[in-house]
Amino acid sequence: AQAFVARRVARMISLDVEARLGAGAAPDQGWLSTWLLERMREKAELPPKEISTLVEQYLSSDEAEVEIEDGGLIRKIADAVAGAENRNAAGLMRLLEDTLPAQLLKEDPDAVGFLAQSVAGRLEGAARKKWREGVLQKLLERLPDRPSRLVDQLRGDLAILTEPVLYMPAKGDDAGVEFSLLQTGMHYVSVTVDDGIVQSQLSSLGLAAVVAMVLLMLQLRSVWAGLIGMVPMLLTILVNFGVMGAFRIDLEPATVMIASLVVGVGIDYTIHFLARLRLENSRQEDLEQAVVVSNRSAGRAIIINALTVACGQLVFLLSRLQPLRIFGTLLALAMIVSALSAVALMPALVLWRRPRFLGRGD
Repeated sequence: AQAFVARRVARMISLDVEARLGAGAAPDQGWLSTWLLERMREKAELPPKEISTLVEQYLSSDEAEVEIEDGGLIRKIADAVAGAENRNAAGLMRLLEDTLPAQLLKEDPDAVGFLAQSVAGRLEGAARKKWREGVLQKLLERLPDRPSRLVDQLRGDLAILTEPVLYMPAKGDDAGVEFSLLQTGMHYVSVTVDDGIVQSQLSSLGLAAVVAMVLLMLQLRSVWAGLIGMVPMLLTILVNFGVMGAFRIDLEPATVMIASLVVGVGIDYTIHFLARLRLENSRQEDLEQAVVVSNRSAGRAIIINALTVACGQLVFLLSRLQPLRIFGTLLALAMIVSALSAVALMPALVLWRRPRFLGRGD
């Protein structure tokens, strides 16, 4: 694999040199590939003094995962890293655990591991850069001229030598070549979080709806009561997600809670109206009159309550955080739609089905 990379980079260097300096200015590709292969087998290392300086600068910066205010402790850690034989993440983590005060380790145990990985990565990157610059200077000594554009191109060509790339054979044997891939990075984290949000939305919304429907059935002792009572709530949820889709509002931790809150809060309006309607139906001569009286009393209270709660949620509009502003707006909209559904859609459903759970007068 190293020989293949060396030949590839040698060809790129030859093309760049001849494009800038003319034909024949580039070293022989065969010699150059062999020379690059020999350089690749050299170990890229930093002098202890440079290691100590780099580590001390990083630990003193705001980027360090562990905040260390003691300058003496920072220098002690930097000197220990410079003198360590094993500077990979595991070795540095053991060194930090032995050097850092117990209080810092106790405050955030995971941060020590992240700090070790960061320091190891920075040291490795700095060593690779120093090695590339050394190879570049030796290569430039063999060229008749050194224009700045060519130097930049050669620096980019040599960067390929230190890239963590896996090269596979063009043709394998009968057994083939087995390898595995593991996706990492922020994209994988984002996809995992998004999947968790969707699953949480489905499970929480489904559980809340089923529990609300069962409780409504038990309270009014009727299956129809539970089914009819869920219609306004389902309409509110559809409007909520419809608005999110129309305005391209993403399903995120702040908005995923709204649907479940709508079930818990909106079902109160349905129960309030049906309980009042059941009482008025036993007093009035017919169901139509009971609906009118219920809307004048319970309906007015439902609308006032929804407006009050919605205005309270709109306070989130003053927040500087966009997710909180979206949360407050959608929840206020859901409260209004839920209240209107209870006082407008519910009477229509009751007059259409005339369920028996309302008692006498239906």
